[in-house]
Amino acid sequence: MLQAEMDNPECFPVAHAFQPVYLLPLVELWAGERTGPDALEQAAAIYRAIGMHPPVMRREVDGFIANRL
Repeated sequence: MLQAEMDNPECFPVAHAFQPVYLLPLVELWAGERTGPDALEQAAAIYRAIGMHPPVMRREVDGFIANRL
């Protein structure tokens, strides 16, 4: 777990960007076990500001959501 040794794990969201970014401006966002809701909101706002579309997932699963559809 990436958050295990962090001093502020509530600030660490998980993000998976689709490739190539210039064709698929999507980035999936998840909360880790100890990620705070503000961290997800801030990350989503940053991604929107650079023209990406960040769907926020309820829980992390293996692979991209698009691969599961």
